[in-house]
Amino acid sequence: MDRATLKLVEAEVNARIRGNSPVTTTLMDPNSAIEAGAMALFGEKYGEEVRVVSMGGGEALRG
Repeated sequence: MDRATLKLVEAEVNARIRGNSPVTTTLMDPNSAIEAGAMALFGEKYGEEVRVVSMGGGEALRG
C-alpha cells in the first residue's frame, strides 16, 4: 500500500472511530447468528450460544 492510500485508509478509520457508533451484544445460537448476517471465522469452534457483537453496521460472532 502506498503512502497516499495509507493516508486515505487512516482517515476513514479515524472518521469511523470518531463517529462513536453504538455497540450492541446479543446472545443467540450460531446458526441463527449466521443467518442474521454475523460473520463467523473459519476453523473456530462455537458452543450452543454465541455472543453477536454489532458495531457500525457489521456483526461478528464471539464464542
